[in-house]
Amino acid sequence: MTAALFGVVVLLVSLAKDGDAPKLFSKKIKKIKYLPLPSLILATIGLSASIITALLLPGKIYEYITTAAGILLLYNWAFIIISSIRVLDGIKFKNKVIAFIGLLFITTAISGTLMEKSIRPGFWVSLCILGVIGLFTMKFGRNKKAGSNC
Repeated sequence: MTAALFGVVVLLVSLAKDGDAPKLFSKKIKKIKYLPLPSLILATIGLSASIITALLLPGKIYEYITTAAGILLLYNWAFIIISSIRVLDGIKFKNKVIAFIGLLFITTAISGTLMEKSIRPGFWVSLCILGVIGLFTMKFGRNKKAGSNC
């Protein structure tokens, strides 16, 4: 949990510095070894909400949510691989093969959730969340910068 909390805080600070999250989350307190307090507070609230949710929700519903979260992580990695193939010019054939093998593994892992009846609803929840993210991205996404490959 500590590593995850640290990772989320560092990621949130980086996103804020790049303008992809509110600037508030990039602020650090100099008196406490440059502690990114706003990011730490938000991550702590998220962690607390997860723990409280685990305690209050019935077991199956929490399982569906956590399964969906895991699948969303796999979607994220798939998007990273696809983006790297599209964005990196002159990528070697060997690296493309490795990328496609990675996508195959990710697809296999995601489709595996369809095989197990007890976690299948988590797959459908992940697709719904992915759809909502897609809608928000289309509605509120940043415009492409001139000369960008993205």
